[in-house]
Amino acid sequence: MHHGCLRDYMLRDNVLISEELKFRWIVQVTEAFEFIHSRLVVPADISPRNFLLDRDLNLKICHFGGASLDTPRYRLPLRNRSLGQPPSIKSHIFALGSVIYEVETGSPPFSDLSSEDVQENYMAGVFPDTSGLVCGNVVKSCWQCRFQDCGEMLHALRLITW
Repeated sequence: MHHGCLRDYMLRDNVLISEELKFRWIVQVTEAFEFIHSRLVVPADISPRNFLLDRDLNLKICHFGGASLDTPRYRLPLRNRSLGQPPSIKSHIFALGSVIYEVETGSPPFSDLSSEDVQENYMAGVFPDTSGLVCGNVVKSCWQCRFQDCGEMLHALRLITW
């Protein structure tokens, strides 16, 4: 794709990303996963490095592998799933919360902590502060497993006013 992966694009020193563009990406990724789930597909790998940006900076999903859900920042804590459980819509929504957090802040959740510390925080129900984020309530709801599906997430996103 023309602009490469979302994470690399966000990390470039000279790129200033508007809140409107970030919000567009958040809606696009949520719409994409709503469609994917409607086809009964539940890929495992959800991370900003697995979204590509086209010439017009529209987000496209790539790579349906399983690596990033092995990274605690994007993985539903064990208190909300069974060990070895395959990816689910619930685990996707949790991971989307982490993606939205990274899109809005420019850093993954708890970027200053080790993977073990991140997992401990998640298991204890401790998450990064989202109060200053445009989509903060949506992120928090994702992490707290309040959404049943991406359609509910989209509804919440569409209620956000600037």
